[in-house]
Amino acid sequence: MGRSGLRLSEAVFDDIYVPAVDQDPFLIRNLTGQDPSGPVRVLPGEYLRDAEGLRITLMQRWESQGRPDEFSHAHEGGWYRAALIRARDSSPDPGPGWTWCLRRLSPHAFDLDQMGIPKSVVEQVRALGRDRGLMLVSGSFGSGKTTTASSCLRAWTRENGEVGVTLEDPPEVPLHVVSGEGAIYQVEIPEHDFPKGVRAARRWGPRYVMLGDVQTPEAAQELLRISLSGPMVVSTIHASDPVRAIINLVSFASDAMSEELARDMVAEAIQAVLHQERRGGRLITKMATVSGRDDFARRNLIRRGRFELLHEAFGLHVRKG
Repeated sequence: MGRSGLRLSEAVFDDIYVPAVDQDPFLIRNLTGQDPSGPVRVLPGEYLRDAEGLRITLMQRWESQGRPDEFSHAHEGGWYRAALIRARDSSPDPGPGWTWCLRRLSPHAFDLDQMGIPKSVVEQVRALGRDRGLMLVSGSFGSGKTTTASSCLRAWTRENGEVGVTLEDPPEVPLHVVSGEGAIYQVEIPEHDFPKGVRAARRWGPRYVMLGDVQTPEAAQELLRISLSGPMVVSTIHASDPVRAIINLVSFASDAMSEELARDMVAEAIQAVLHQERRGGRLITKMATVSGRDDFARRNLIRRGRFELLHEAFGLHVRKG
């Protein structure tokens, strides 16, 4: 393979950009052990043969899945989430202007204790497994939200001997397991079919549910509905801090219902927001909790839309300037 026959699964990196044609180079982001001028650089030659094989299997997978814009893909021991970048003036078939961005994913779920999350936060997360409602994991793109959410679901099902269900588009972390210590059934479902998937999930009797990233009004609406129907639910959302995560969820849901109803449903469902950022390889977390069903003060602020007061209510530091 190439100069020294290295596989991408042996490397540590965040993203690889796979062009549909040879005229464009493979690009890789945050490749450990290199000394680039920036986080993105041309893929080193020793990985090229494996990357070319990745392109072949990627396009085969894309065709077999019905040509989706996003899908999961495994190649030579590596596990990826693929998202298509297509130039507006490109041809309808793969060619110039077509590139797939592949985010490197973990080949397995981590235990909560392996995530680098402070012990006090881990204990709070574990305690939520005895509750019902909604926990959001928030952060920016690439902050590892889905990995954390997957670890939460895994911990809850194993420690409580219960059944968990995931509804994702596409699944990012292998979670499927059936044992005497609990079960997780992992279901891939397009986001536009979330209402159908959530209705089906209710009939499966899960104690825990993980829904994929909240990006549409329909997803927000179904997330709130199932969170208020009995299970403990974990989902991810893009946000800059825990309060913004709540605001963003209300905003998404308000496009599918009245804003007042959206605030009411979020106020009733929310149990916690775990916000995380990656800085220099370290995971920085902030935990904002709504202390059970009797926390009228914080829930009332959400119902009234007084989000500017939530930072103080959660005890979070507010940056000035």
